[in-house]
Amino acid sequence: MAFNVKGGGGPKGAATHVSHDGAKEYFRQAMEYVTKSEAAKTVYDTLQKLGTDIPVEVVHDDNMFYAHAHAGGGYIHWDPLSALKVTEGGWQSPAVGLIHEMYHAYQEFCLKDIYPNMPQKLISLGPSGGGKNPVSKEEVDTVVFEAKVCKQLGKLGHENETARTTYFYVLGSVNVTSPTSTGKA
Repeated sequence: MAFNVKGGGGPKGAATHVSHDGAKEYFRQAMEYVTKSEAAKTVYDTLQKLGTDIPVEVVHDDNMFYAHAHAGGGYIHWDPLSALKVTEGGWQSPAVGLIHEMYHAYQEFCLKDIYPNMPQKLISLGPSGGGKNPVSKEEVDTVVFEAKVCKQLGKLGHENETARTTYFYVLGSVNVTSPTSTGKA
């Protein structure tokens, strides 16, 4: 199995703590939901077949990221109960956040030509920080993938999933009750 799902976040009872069993159940729910998108299913299935261990740290801390293996990481950090506000009135579920991070692993392990030169492949300046934040091709490509997933889920009746227009266009987050909730009624 490619994904080694673990809970964590401090001692039991801490607000950030997720048990190992709870982490695995959140992950299962997220994958069951998001892989209804053919694009997401392709990425997930491809990573599963690699045989490379990709740890998924599940913690309640409003934070999601992929730590690149080439930089000493090779793991996903995911909050299964934090939805992202990506446009005015638009939200993404934690499940879409997770497949976003999985796509980074897909880029690194499957699209290997992208990663060796990633720092040199900056293609635009982001709107946050007064236009001084560089946006890598990695992030632009991931947002394009994420938008495709949201569109496919929308066609299946999950209209609350909203694609963001740029990598930096995350307005905040909100705690939700499940990995498939967008925070929008």
